[in-house]
Amino acid sequence: MLAQLVGAESSTGYADTDAFISVFSSAGSRQWAKRLGGTGADIGYGVAVNSANSVIVTGSITGNADMNGDGDYTDGGAESNSGAGAFVSVFDSAGNWEYAKRVTQYGNDLGRSVIVAPNGGLT
Repeated sequence: MLAQLVGAESSTGYADTDAFISVFSSAGSRQWAKRLGGTGADIGYGVAVNSANSVIVTGSITGNADMNGDGDYTDGGAESNSGAGAFVSVFDSAGNWEYAKRVTQYGNDLGRSVIVAPNGGLT
């Protein structure tokens, strides 16, 4: 199935499921959107916003996955991995990618939720 998020890249060429982020103003106007995922089953489970209005998303990705929302799941670095793992991706308030981290230990690792601590760290 082809899905298109207005203001984000097409998911053409990706398979299974993907995570996405859509940000709206308090008046309900769409600000920006990102698709995260690749050719495996990728799911977003949790989202938070910090004091700088950065959007933090966590979930599970399988195989090579686009974690920065640029539409390329073969970027390499933290994005390349053949197994399933939890991830955290952070975007600033304008939708610009700040950083991402993939966490894989044993088996299927899932990032179920993310909380911004009072000191600004993530838990």
